[in-house]
Amino acid sequence: MNIGLYLFSHDLRLSDQPLLTTLSGKVDKLICASWQRPVSQWDQGKLPNTAGGEHQKRFYQQGLCELAQQLAQKNHLLYPIGDLFSALESLSTAYPNATITLAHCAFAGVDERRYFKALAERFTHIRFCTSHHNHLLTAEQGTFEPGDFPRAFFPFRKQVMALNPSDPIDAPSTLAAPLAVDALAGFQQPVSSSPPHAGASVIAYGGESHGLAHLAGYFATRCASEYKQTRNGLTFSTSSTCLSIWLAQGAISAKQVVKQLRAYESEHGRNASTEWIYFELLWREYFYWFARHHQQRLFWRQGLRQSAPLTTFYPQRFRAWCEGKTSYPIVNACINQLRATGWMSNRGRQLVASCLVNELGLDWRFGAAFFQHHLIDYDVASNWGNWMSIAGVASPGGTAKHFDLAEQTQWFDPKGEFIARWQGQQKPIGEVVDGADWPL
Repeated sequence: MNIGLYLFSHDLRLSDQPLLTTLSGKVDKLICASWQRPVSQWDQGKLPNTAGGEHQKRFYQQGLCELAQQLAQKNHLLYPIGDLFSALESLSTAYPNATITLAHCAFAGVDERRYFKALAERFTHIRFCTSHHNHLLTAEQGTFEPGDFPRAFFPFRKQVMALNPSDPIDAPSTLAAPLAVDALAGFQQPVSSSPPHAGASVIAYGGESHGLAHLAGYFATRCASEYKQTRNGLTFSTSSTCLSIWLAQGAISAKQVVKQLRAYESEHGRNASTEWIYFELLWREYFYWFARHHQQRLFWRQGLRQSAPLTTFYPQRFRAWCEGKTSYPIVNACINQLRATGWMSNRGRQLVASCLVNELGLDWRFGAAFFQHHLIDYDVASNWGNWMSIAGVASPGGTAKHFDLAEQTQWFDPKGEFIARWQGQQKPIGEVVDGADWPL
C-alpha cells in the first residue's frame, strides 16, 4: 500500500497546490495534517517574545479551520501534528509494509530545514518531497551555487525579471481515500471547522476564501493603477494591496497574485504602479531565496558583513519602543497599531525599525523578534531580511537606512490623525541610568 502524508504548514489552501495534487494521484491512502515549527533557538531566551502573539495565532487558526472545512467536503480530516518524530514512528510501526511519502511546502527558515533533514536521516524508508509552490521561481531558478547569490536585490531582479512564472492550478476535484490515524501517537484530534471568535480588533480573516476575496476585490477597483503613489499609507486600506497577510499564511500564492495582476493590466493597461506591485512580489521572492541561501546568517547580528553594527541592548529603551512610549509619536502610533491589530504598514515598519537601530542604538534582532511575535503576516524571510536591510547588514558593504522621523511625520501624517488615532503622544519612558550616566 502507498500512503501519502501531506503536511500543511504555511500553505493553508487547496488551490494552486501542485504537490498535494501530484501526491494524491500517486497514493492509495492520504493523510492530511498540519504542522507548525518547533521552538527555535531564538525562542529559548536569546531573544524575547518570538512565539506567536494573540492576533497571529487567531489568524492562523482561522486559516486552519477553513482548510478543515474544505477538506471535509472531500471526506478528509485535518490532523495537527506536534512531534513529527513520534507521528512518523507510529505510522511506520502501524504500516510496516507500506510505502510512505511525506510532502510539504519548502521552508525558508534554517530551523525548519534542519528539522526536516533530521527527520529524513532518521526515517530513511520514508520518501520526502518538497516544492516551492508559494513562490514564483522553481528550485532550479532560485537556487545558486555557494558564493554566487546576487549581492543585492537589483542584480537578482535583473536575473529573474524575464522569467515567466507558471500559471496557478485549480484545487483538486478529488483526493485519494483518507487514512484514519486517530489512534496513532503523534496525531492530535482533528481540527475543528468552527473558527475562533474574531475579536473586536480584527482587521482581516484568515483562510483561502478570505484571501481570494481580498485579491479579487482589490483588482476590481482601480487602486492598482495608483499603487505607487498610495502604497506608503499608514492605515489598513486600499492604499496598499495588504496581500502580504494571506501570502504569509499561504492562503493565496504569489502566482495567483501575478495572474490577477496580468488580467488587470490587460484590461486597464500597465503603468509604473502595476509594475511596482510586481516589483514588491520580486522583493519578497528575493528574501525567500536569500534566506534559503544564507541560512543561519539571516539571524546573525553582523548579517553578511564582516563586523557587527555599533549597536547594543538597552533594556529601558527597548521597553519604551515595545510599549509605544518613545520620544517619537509616529513610532509610538505604529507600535500601538501593531499591538492592537497585528498589522503595520510597510512605511510604518521602516520607520520603527530605523528608530530602533539609529535613534535608540539597539541590536536590530530584538526588533525583528518583536515583529515575529506580533505580525499576522509574519514571514521569516521577509521579516528578518527586511530588518537586515534597515540595519545595513543584508550585504557585505551595506549601511543602515536612517529615516528623518520628523520629516516622515510631515509627509505621511501631516494632520496628526494617525498619531491621534493610535495614541502616539503618550508620555515617554525616561532613561534609567547609574551614577556614571550609563543606561541600566
